[in-house]
Amino acid sequence: RSTAPARATTMASTAKEVGVSRGELPVVRTITAFVSPATAAQAKALSAAAGAVLAACFARLSEGGYAVQTVRVALSPFESWLGVAPGVDDEAATTAYRASLAEAAAAALEAAKHSYHAAGAGDDAPGVLLTVGPASSPAGALAIPHLVRTTPGVTASADVGRARGADGDAGSRTLMTMAPSADPAMCRACAEVMSELATTTEDAAGNFQFAALARVDPCTPFFPAAFAPPAGGAAPADAAASAAGRAAIGAEPAVGGGATGRGAAALGPRVLVALGLQHLNITVPAAEAAAAADPAGHAQPAAVAGAVTAALRPHVRALQADIEAVVADPSLAAAVAAAHGGGAGGSGGAPALAYIGTDTSFAPNPSAPALDRLFRAAGVPHPGASGSLALASALTAACKTLGVGASARPLLVGYCGLMLPPLEDLGLASAVSRGQLTVSDLLSLSAVCGIGLDTVPVHVPGLFPDSETAGADSGAEGVAAAGVAPPLERVIGDVAAMAYRLGKPLSCRLFPYASAAGSATEFDHPHMCNTSVMALP
Repeated sequence: RSTAPARATTMASTAKEVGVSRGELPVVRTITAFVSPATAAQAKALSAAAGAVLAACFARLSEGGYAVQTVRVALSPFESWLGVAPGVDDEAATTAYRASLAEAAAAALEAAKHSYHAAGAGDDAPGVLLTVGPASSPAGALAIPHLVRTTPGVTASADVGRARGADGDAGSRTLMTMAPSADPAMCRACAEVMSELATTTEDAAGNFQFAALARVDPCTPFFPAAFAPPAGGAAPADAAASAAGRAAIGAEPAVGGGATGRGAAALGPRVLVALGLQHLNITVPAAEAAAAADPAGHAQPAAVAGAVTAALRPHVRALQADIEAVVADPSLAAAVAAAHGGGAGGSGGAPALAYIGTDTSFAPNPSAPALDRLFRAAGVPHPGASGSLALASALTAACKTLGVGASARPLLVGYCGLMLPPLEDLGLASAVSRGQLTVSDLLSLSAVCGIGLDTVPVHVPGLFPDSETAGADSGAEGVAAAGVAPPLERVIGDVAAMAYRLGKPLSCRLFPYASAAGSATEFDHPHMCNTSVMALP
């Protein structure tokens, strides 16, 4: 592959500059480019610009020795730019709306792929994935199953929050307004989406491409939760935490809490870039070394978290410097601005391109060291056993405070916490199959860890009311009428209630199964493992 821009071949290794060994490196799970179109035509143009940015970032990190698993484009919420009404109670309009969404998504994805490869990404580079962002209405959410079935490589989500107006009453729904509670209609719609994907995609695997979101900020790099701020919206406050960040965003940061805060700064750049890591190959051995050094044979949660922080921080700093070097290229920024139809800068004179941070979450993968090794390093026999909450809390705190006290504070975005997806981690899958980890356990752990209920296979009675005759477009209505939606609706509401009560981002990605709890799943997916179907509480 002769793909790297000239600047990448002439610069010294950033990792060497910050003292990182080029031995064992974390995997970059995703390089995500966020764009905020105002129209479907802009979605295509900005996705093309994002593809070129992703190619440059991929080249830089590959030259540095990093394995990059995916590159992704995240659009702002599709109802804000599609330009087509959903056609509630009008079958023809509904069909046209769903077709328009799929066509716009396919066009944006194709544009991103074309520019990505034209900019030098070779055949050995990962393919581009795209998300159209979250729906914020039931009609929008119910268009997602058709999108997932007909547009490979595209994901979506739905926001279940209910916004409040200035008078404190339920007001207009907006993803940029803090929602005090879940909207029952959106919880119901998300349950119907999950049910329809379960019955109309092979082995229910379509649910890998959909999640219900509660209090999730824009610019979270992991799919399917990722989305950009709406055009003219705001970016996460932490992206303005440094002088470079303030210049990129074009505003002072607002005060917020947690890793990214809930405050936001006015959006300046046209394309925002963030990283999501897969670092268990670095952090699990560090935790086990801390345990081996303790006379008890295991370490306290704080010691495990400290070992994780020490192992991970230099890599996060090195990756940040690498991507900041890419986005500083004026020719790349000019190309992004041209795609938007403006000058070289964003709003308020801010640049058209900026790096905004890294999600330091523990993101499992079947090919990575299993999460149960972290638990055993802290003396916890398995995930779900007593001590799990304390360890999950310590590990999530380590992710969120990675930059505290550092001479060059890394910018953080996204969940920044411990992820516990049973279908993506062999240790969690084993604990579920042995009956040691339940949905209730995962809900409890969500109070102190990163993501909520993620890739959880659950038994839903009556899921296939007419499995002999159900076609690919049988839809959600028959499923809901059979009484399937209520149990899913309730658990989505539980996750949302926790998110709003605790003031943290959570999401819900469930895989409904007709098979009884305890039966084996049979997924054939490169990034998923198999476990047992779980019972809903």
